[in-house]
Amino acid sequence: MWKSEDKPLEDKIIQKVMECVEMDRITKEIQEKEDTEYYLVWQRCFLALDFRNNVIKKFQTIEDPNSILDEYVDLNKRFSELIIVNFQHSLKERECEILATGTAHTEIISKRAESSTSIKRLFNPKHGAIPQTVVLQGAAGIGKTTMAKKIMLDWASQKLYQDKFNYVFYIYCREMNLHTESEKSSIAEIISKQCPSNYSEKAIQFILKNEKKLLFIIDGFDELRYSFDQPEDSHCFDPWHKEPIRIILKNLFQKNLLPESSLIITTRPIALQTLRRCLEYPHFFQILGFSREEREKYFSNFFKNKDQATQVLSFVKQNDTLFTMCVIPLVSWIICTVMKQEMERGIDLQKLPCTLTAIYMLYLSSLLKFHHKESKQDVQRKLKGFCSLAAEGIWKQQILFREEEVKKHGLDQDDFFPLFLNQNIFKQDINCIQTFSFFHLSFQEFLAALLYVLEDRKKWQSQNPKRNLPTLLHRHSIYFESVFAVGFRFLFGFLNEEKRMRELTKDFKWKISCTNKELLLDWVKNNINRKIYKIDLNWITQDNHVLYLYNSFHRRIHFYLEKEILSYLYETQDENFVRNALCAITEINYHCDSDMELIILAYCLQHCQNLEYLYVQSPTSRYQADNELFLPKNEVHSHLVNLQMDWKPFILDEGYMEHFFKSLTKLRNLRILRLENLHFTRSCSRQLAEIFKTNRKLKELNLILEDTNLSSMDFLCEALEDPYCKVETLELSGGVMTKYCSRELAEVFRRNQKLKNLKLYLYDIDDRTVEILCKGLQHPDCKVEKLWLSGEFVTEFCSRHVAEVFRRSQTIRALWLVLKYPKDRPFRMLCEGLQHSACKVEEFGLFGKYLDKYCSRHLAEVLRKNQRLRKLWLWIEGSKVEMVELLCAGLQHPDCKIEKLCIHEGFLSNSSSSDFLEVLKRLRELQLFLCSLDENVEEMLCEGLQHSECKIEKLRLEGRFLKESFCESFAEILRKKTRLRELDLLSNDTNKKAVKMLCEGLKHPNCNVEKLGLGGKFLTKFFSSHLSDVFRKHQTLKELQLFPINNIDTVVEMLCEGLKHSDCKLEVLRINGEYLEVLCGHSLPFGRQIARIVTINQNLRKLYLHGDCISDYETKLLCEELKHSRHKLKELW
Repeated sequence: MWKSEDKPLEDKIIQKVMECVEMDRITKEIQEKEDTEYYLVWQRCFLALDFRNNVIKKFQTIEDPNSILDEYVDLNKRFSELIIVNFQHSLKERECEILATGTAHTEIISKRAESSTSIKRLFNPKHGAIPQTVVLQGAAGIGKTTMAKKIMLDWASQKLYQDKFNYVFYIYCREMNLHTESEKSSIAEIISKQCPSNYSEKAIQFILKNEKKLLFIIDGFDELRYSFDQPEDSHCFDPWHKEPIRIILKNLFQKNLLPESSLIITTRPIALQTLRRCLEYPHFFQILGFSREEREKYFSNFFKNKDQATQVLSFVKQNDTLFTMCVIPLVSWIICTVMKQEMERGIDLQKLPCTLTAIYMLYLSSLLKFHHKESKQDVQRKLKGFCSLAAEGIWKQQILFREEEVKKHGLDQDDFFPLFLNQNIFKQDINCIQTFSFFHLSFQEFLAALLYVLEDRKKWQSQNPKRNLPTLLHRHSIYFESVFAVGFRFLFGFLNEEKRMRELTKDFKWKISCTNKELLLDWVKNNINRKIYKIDLNWITQDNHVLYLYNSFHRRIHFYLEKEILSYLYETQDENFVRNALCAITEINYHCDSDMELIILAYCLQHCQNLEYLYVQSPTSRYQADNELFLPKNEVHSHLVNLQMDWKPFILDEGYMEHFFKSLTKLRNLRILRLENLHFTRSCSRQLAEIFKTNRKLKELNLILEDTNLSSMDFLCEALEDPYCKVETLELSGGVMTKYCSRELAEVFRRNQKLKNLKLYLYDIDDRTVEILCKGLQHPDCKVEKLWLSGEFVTEFCSRHVAEVFRRSQTIRALWLVLKYPKDRPFRMLCEGLQHSACKVEEFGLFGKYLDKYCSRHLAEVLRKNQRLRKLWLWIEGSKVEMVELLCAGLQHPDCKIEKLCIHEGFLSNSSSSDFLEVLKRLRELQLFLCSLDENVEEMLCEGLQHSECKIEKLRLEGRFLKESFCESFAEILRKKTRLRELDLLSNDTNKKAVKMLCEGLKHPNCNVEKLGLGGKFLTKFFSSHLSDVFRKHQTLKELQLFPINNIDTVVEMLCEGLKHSDCKLEVLRINGEYLEVLCGHSLPFGRQIARIVTINQNLRKLYLHGDCISDYETKLLCEELKHSRHKLKELW
């Protein structure tokens, strides 16, 4: 429309108009030019200025949540910057969805501000592309709406996005909910409602014409009550076309409508999955709350009196819990509000409570005492009405209430009304709609929880029979719903009647229910050990090849109901209740992501008198995991560089750490302690040393330490050397591997006569450190029997000293080496140590990326010359034919004494049939991990196993081997009278025909298998009938071990069916829950079901239940059942 040579004047007009200067002169100048086009430019710029002024007027002030007299505060003065980080698509996203409305509020720490981005950089290019859609996700109360309003204000005030957007529109999802499903609108109509009244349709058309310069802020996507999953939704491309609001928003999200416009969408994590399906190439960011500095700024801005601000901030900083909770903006506001009110009353701040329930209770008490004029009876009645309204909203997932819904609970608009409900007035066509909402969802959950502690809640529950507390608890434990997650904290907080309910009981004569405490206590005991597991078996996938790494710990990526429960127990601040709830817990796995979580853990640990296993992990680790050893060589350097660039230190507060270690001294039954990525102080080490000296049951210690100072290591090592220290297994990695610390550790190896198992991760380590450690290991007084070495220690200098350990140690019987790319000379030195006549190693495991022909030749020499070596684990990725030939030559040499071999299919695929057959003639035990069973491997394996000279007595197959052709051949092997006595089958795939063939072989009269292990996809409902037939017909089967991965009810059903027959000769039953992914509620208590099995089969003599297949509570049920039943069981573990 405009000519290019006129562009400078256009820019000049826009600049002057936006700066609101020289308006009269510019207007006169344009009028004198008598140029209609220039006049239009001026007019549009003036309209834009009018729009900006309208935005400033609307957003420059905000109303406090508890304001009842239209009291407003300046947004710029109240606002503090929030930590915003790039949101990664990972297992953490799912964890946030589960915890977001609950403990996610306490997981945020201010130190993460170092890696924070800012509002200004949300649209910065990423991977060369400028994002059009930005998603800001964060928990309830984290400040999403305030940030959205601040973006609007800053843009209108020319502080933000001036070159990027000409117009910014704010769409509040609560307001969108007021439109019915059938009510239609258009994006043009939505825009026009936000423009000043002097905006004509032509002006709206002009705005829409330059859509690239438009930004829409969609605030509160999670609050939308519309479903976005309806595939039949029509597409909308015309901004003037009217459709239901759901369709308009969906097309705006999917870029069908105004495809070049930009979006900022705020949401709670619970709605992320739904939102992601609606968006095109979104960029995700997470709002974590206030940094330490911004917390201080918020307090300073809140109090007009600076002396008061300083006093409150000083008090809150002294109270660990309060200051940590202030990371959440909403909690900061509540604390500031309550503190201000209490100071005005002359209350001593040191006497104020510190839990979330206590803060909300104090806030409620303040409202009831100082903001109403009604009688106590009216207050009591109306407060219960608000509680029932809140509870109904929770069950319906509703936060906006129409007037008739409010009146249904006996509530009228009076002076008492605005204390709890905000009035919202929204435009709808030519009318206005009035709705009401609690000032925040957390306060709604607080009141809903309060309803459940009242004695006369029965009236409400009789009208809503499916909404009682047991139902709520059941849903939370089975489905792990995030709905009401904060409310559960309040429920437990209310249990402390002395601290929480005393004032309300005294002032308003409330009657508190006594049944809740027993109900919640039972729920905790039944659920504290129930977990959802997803086992990470360290499968490294590369070039369609999977390598399974054996590790002393299966690293589990998990979500814990247990973690939630600990936060609930902390909320009670009732030591007797917590002690009773945790008395039976024996294991805690805890990922500590914040100072607050460390406080919670420390509090609960003091009451875990029977705890045997504790694993605490801090989120940031500087050292790569074992699986990083198997990156391609050309990627290793760039990976390590990126690792160093991305690494940010995460340090838990020193004071909290010391309190945590002090709590560890109370654990008298602890057997295994694993601490990962914690920063030890001298005081922490002193407390840990006290544990070693006083806890005679602690047998295993695993420490991954970062930046631990020298004096701390002095205390730690001195404690490990103490004669009273009973630690037998020690795992060390991290920043402790320095030259100074190695001297202390070497002394530990020499002096600690109990130490039998040692695992060392040697990364970023110098030669001198390795030398010192080796001198300790080869000392005659060192009693280490099992040694695991992983890392970068295979240099010529280091290998010489490590080899000396192999030669001189009189106790090391098992050795595992995890090596990256061993070179010829250093590896030869290691092998010379292993093949020395004085070497006592009987079991050897080698894990690595690649062995060249020279290293393979050295290893083959070890197999030939080491006459003590009986077991060999080989997990070498990229096995080459030449390597396999050399190793097979070593294995089949007459002097080789190897009896057990554990390998993966790469070894088989690169070996000849004749070589492998010769190897099988010498082995007693074979373990194979099969990723994909090709024809050559299948043929070779079956040929070898059925050969008359094959001596295999124990066979274990893992992975994908359920091929019909293989199972048919293997079943034929089972029918022959082979030497095979023990068979483990753990399959990752399913094939009904293949399983049926295997079962036919297993139940054949000639099958000699006496011990059978089954796991993976075998233990499903379909296979249960075939397997139960095996148990009945297989007369030689004496021992059965099961590794379930799914609902254990299927396993129990199969056992009951198979073991009930008198022909079943099974004597030993083992159920191992190590690989159990989901342990759901059983149709009957599991303990009773197992007792039923034991009663049915009178041949059963031994029963072993390991891992997570049975909780402590169900173990008690099992024992009770066995006391009153007839059985022949002699051992129960």
